[in-house]
Amino acid sequence: MVGSVDCVRLVVLNENTVKSGSKKLLAEHGLSMYVEAKKEDSIFRFLADVGQSGDVVLKNALHMNVDLRDIEFIFISHGHYDHAGGLLNVVKSLGRVKVYVHPVAFKRRRFKIVKGKLSESTPEFREEDLKKSGAELVYIREPHEVFPGVVLSGEVKRYLPLEIKENYFVGEDETKLEPDMFLDDQSIYINVKDKGLVVLTGCAHAGVVNILMHAREVCGVKDIYAVIGGCHLEPLSDEKLSEVIQKLKEINPTLLYPCHCTGFEPIIKMREELGLKVKQVTTGDVLEF
Repeated sequence: MVGSVDCVRLVVLNENTVKSGSKKLLAEHGLSMYVEAKKEDSIFRFLADVGQSGDVVLKNALHMNVDLRDIEFIFISHGHYDHAGGLLNVVKSLGRVKVYVHPVAFKRRRFKIVKGKLSESTPEFREEDLKKSGAELVYIREPHEVFPGVVLSGEVKRYLPLEIKENYFVGEDETKLEPDMFLDDQSIYINVKDKGLVVLTGCAHAGVVNILMHAREVCGVKDIYAVIGGCHLEPLSDEKLSEVIQKLKEINPTLLYPCHCTGFEPIIKMREELGLKVKQVTTGDVLEF
């Protein structure tokens, strides 16, 4: 069993939408969360994803009094532009910074089919550019406890084939494509004392149910307290979506904050089936557990 933290604080620096009533905050399609995990007198700080431009995260951090110079590292959930695209700008702003990422995240071009057309999802930088700008790339495939109770998932085991996405591809160019298995899709598991696991997802391309099952196995903790992030349920058929929601009922997390890529109709369906435990989260929100 992994260690635990006393509490965790999340600041949503970017999500597709902005909190109602906010002033000066910006948003773009993407996701980024600043995280503080506290244990006794220690506070462990890091940044989970950076959105697509980096500019939105940097400006919102300034307006929300978040000093990104205090972070221990940046975590990249997977190699798509809306989670990793802003990495070069953020690295340039911070100077030398450690970046945890799967080794294949930036190795090949990424594509998806949207309304019958091929669209590229690759971030617009090279690994060499990141390193020259001060990024210390740390490649991870296995679960890694970076602080007592804070675990980077590594590759997520596929327990169930519930959420297979058939419209994503990788390749050298548009003419040589193969299905994207999303081995680089990783999440963060935080074990909060007396509550359970707080799970942060990027897009959950590995499948949100698989991620929660993996979190339990890796951490040795059964209770899932909160799930925050993208769940990418919109491409699923009604039948598959119902199966996923049924599995979520069985896992029974205390709180669910589906956002970003989850999809409007799937979120409505989750709220109908799972009730008030399903919450909205947007740019500017601060969550404390």
